[in-house]
Amino acid sequence: MIGSAQSAPDDLPQIVLRALIGTYSLINLPFDADIPAWALRQNPDGLVSLTQSKYGFSIICPDVWVPGAFEGERIPEWRVLRVEQPRDWAMHGLYSRLAQPLADDALSIYIVGSYNADHILLRSRDFARAKQILSRFCEII
Repeated sequence: MIGSAQSAPDDLPQIVLRALIGTYSLINLPFDADIPAWALRQNPDGLVSLTQSKYGFSIICPDVWVPGAFEGERIPEWRVLRVEQPRDWAMHGLYSRLAQPLADDALSIYIVGSYNADHILLRSRDFARAKQILSRFCEII
């Protein structure tokens, strides 16, 4: 059962979130930019995201990967919560269940989804508060 002032119906599964180690950067490059070699490393216990659209080429990677001489749009110091459970494509409203309580407390998030995982990025300065809010109805490991 999920319990909080903003509780969800009892038939929804509990959300389990994993706090990833380290801080991350959000990087924006021009649409036609080459993928930097430093962004092609593997991070099996963390997150790396490469996303291209007509608006640009975005990279999310650990802060420590970004070279000191990097010249481009970069917002460092993000923390990540990965959704461990539920992993159910039929479950509706997962993002809103996580985002609304944070928005109610004026905390901004950046969500990255992939086929097998969903990630919530929060500014490092807001991370402790976000975990406090989400722990009312999520297990955070």
